[in-house]
Amino acid sequence: MPEKTYPKKILFIGNSYTYVNKLWDVIAALAEAEGHPVSVASVTEGGKTLKYFNDPAGEKGKEARAAIAAGGFDTVVLQEQSLRPAISPSLFLAAASSLCKQIRAAGAEPAFYATWGRREGAPALARYRLTNETMTKKLNAAYLKAGAENGARVACVGLAFYEIHTGCPEIELYQDDGSHPSGAGTFLAALTLYRVLFGESPQNGAAAAAESGVSPAAYERLLAAAENAAAKDPLAEKNSEREEKR
Repeated sequence: MPEKTYPKKILFIGNSYTYVNKLWDVIAALAEAEGHPVSVASVTEGGKTLKYFNDPAGEKGKEARAAIAAGGFDTVVLQEQSLRPAISPSLFLAAASSLCKQIRAAGAEPAFYATWGRREGAPALARYRLTNETMTKKLNAAYLKAGAENGARVACVGLAFYEIHTGCPEIELYQDDGSHPSGAGTFLAALTLYRVLFGESPQNGAAAAAESGVSPAAYERLLAAAENAAAKDPLAEKNSEREEKR
């Protein structure tokens, strides 16, 4: 069998759910600990949608499209505005399709970072008649549809959030606003993304966990949730096998 290859350069496109706590740095730390050093780059702006990042007339749209077109990335991770896939899935799917075409034309593989439902009491839930559970399910369904339509991997981070939020509420995944991730929340997102992008669970993440304020006991619980969530992506294993043959 050919030696397994791993992503060496990853581009992240998204908003504050990506840049809060520098998600890309946590993933890079996990990869470094596993002996798979990776360089990371990002194009982000708070509260913005993938349609915004795909707009060639806008400053960030130009930046994102140019970064993709420049090539050299193995993977481009796409994160949609946190409500859009749940309340306007058609807008999400259209932008996702366009960006995935550009990513593949540049020689990279797209992957989706599926985010989570907001915590109970967050104003947006009442506004859109959602609960933490229904928002999680709607988001995940939309992201999985985007993955299926574009042949792209999906890191079901929202499912990992839901497992911990409902089963281990002592591990606080949210900031006070009930929306953005705490250090533990970002670490859980990083674990799930690492599992999907690298095709394996990290075995040496204790130092990165400590940097995120995650205790050894919480680390083991987050790792299990990340593994469960990553298994929900039907393309993860197929893509891992394909990468082994490169």
